[in-house]
Amino acid sequence: MAITSTIFLFVFLPVALGVFYIADDRAKEYILVALSLFFYAVGSLKYFELFVVAVCITVVLGRLIARAKEKKLKKVLVTVGVLEFLFLHLKQFLIYVMYIVKR
Repeated sequence: MAITSTIFLFVFLPVALGVFYIADDRAKEYILVALSLFFYAVGSLKYFELFVVAVCITVVLGRLIARAKEKKLKKVLVTVGVLEFLFLHLKQFLIYVMYIVKR
């Protein structure tokens, strides 16, 4: 499902927004993660596991950054998050390049 598809615009988006706004404030973060994973899975299951790992790492790092008291620790955690993001995307890029080379 693409963002520009009519199914997304007239089915998924209204349902997702409705569920989000009706939900309890404590559940909204989990609902957004679940909706994001569902949207990605409908589009392609090829790298779904990698996406789940990236989301989990990002959520954990975000919570650690929010709870950190020291500015130095926050900078280290942000650096780890950026490096994790680059590593996972570099891995996806290399997998894509290998796919093209094999063809």
